[in-house]
Amino acid sequence: MAHRPDPLPALPAAHQPGPGRRREERASGVRNQGARQDPPRPGLAAPGRGQIADTYAVLEQHVGDSDWLCGDRPTQADITVAVAWRFTHYSAPGLVADSDHPGIAALAANAEALPAFAAADYS
Repeated sequence: MAHRPDPLPALPAAHQPGPGRRREERASGVRNQGARQDPPRPGLAAPGRGQIADTYAVLEQHVGDSDWLCGDRPTQADITVAVAWRFTHYSAPGLVADSDHPGIAALAANAEALPAFAAADYS
């Protein structure tokens, strides 16, 4: 007969899910009081800026003459690079320039011309 471990101990009452618990949290405006909250970050630190710039330099070397990274149609790799490129321009303006990475800039422009990108709400 296989040994069965003892069941886990019960959670303290404060951590037990209950029918009114979520409703009480919403009503009081208090939720996850014990959750860790990180302090706001003032900006991207120098090492992070260098890593981002280095990563785009490596990616630029892999962008070929075709419209997409892996063939004649977009793949998840293309979408990921395009989203990262857009996010970098949004979150760290001036960190990377289209002129420094023309292949990535073109790939991102191709991806953003796709209907799904055009329909996305970036507000």
